[in-house]
Amino acid sequence: MKKLALFAIFVLIFGTISPSLVNYAYAQNDPSILLRIAIQADKQIVNQLDRVYGDQIPNNIQIIYDKGH
Repeated sequence: MKKLALFAIFVLIFGTISPSLVNYAYAQNDPSILLRIAIQADKQIVNQLDRVYGDQIPNNIQIIYDKGH
């Protein structure tokens, strides 16, 4: 029981210290990079749909995909 209590205290202390160790992240605002990310994401979606459904993608999924374009 003593080990569990020590572990819990350690987790609580580390949990309060760890947010100060994290670097801040900022969103990308360069349009060319954002476009490359979007194109890569689209290719990944197409690859996954191809792998799962082949040429017979269900109509409801195809409609959602088309709305994304």
